[in-house]
Amino acid sequence: KKRIHVQSNDVFRRPRFYGCSGRQTYHSLTHNMNSFLENTPTPHAPSAWHLLFDNVNTDERLRYDTSGGEQLGGVKGVARESNFEGSLVICSHGDFEVIRNAVQNGDILLSKEMTVAAAVRNSNPPVIVPLYASGTAKVKGSDAAGDQARMLANILEQWESKAAPTHGKIISVSSDHDSTNGKTQSSMFRRDMAAGRRREICAKLILFD
Repeated sequence: KKRIHVQSNDVFRRPRFYGCSGRQTYHSLTHNMNSFLENTPTPHAPSAWHLLFDNVNTDERLRYDTSGGEQLGGVKGVARESNFEGSLVICSHGDFEVIRNAVQNGDILLSKEMTVAAAVRNSNPPVIVPLYASGTAKVKGSDAAGDQARMLANILEQWESKAAPTHGKIISVSSDHDSTNGKTQSSMFRRDMAAGRRREICAKLILFD
């Protein structure tokens, strides 16, 4: 007998994740949050969530996504430090030429890494909701930690207003001990605190350096 491979219903129902390309916009965040939480059963009681973020290597090349339309589709792999102000959706040969020239002129920078963020529910089994991905060219001299801190602050704000009332609050932000990620986390809570006061509080921690 000939075996026929048919996709399962779970595959057909699987939400599509979209990353951000170019300047930081949050259309993809809203889409991902709504799509993945829509398939997540609402708990009987509010649950605790944790926001995890990290940076992963990516190929320095452009790709094209036809599935997302004007807001979510178009050219992918554009770093958020790019100065390009035009549309990343190609509808004509002229659009292609504009993007090609922007790459050659340095207005479009290619992503070397992706800053990725996901929310994880503290439950059994745990629930993982991929939220955001944004490419960075790792430009020397740029405020990478502050950039990531602003990005995460916006994610937390969007979650608090759209997801927390029904699914529960995010109670922690976690990552590895990479230098940039550590500075990102510290800059998120030190923004409105004087440096001397921060030192006074942190000096009480065991093994604080």
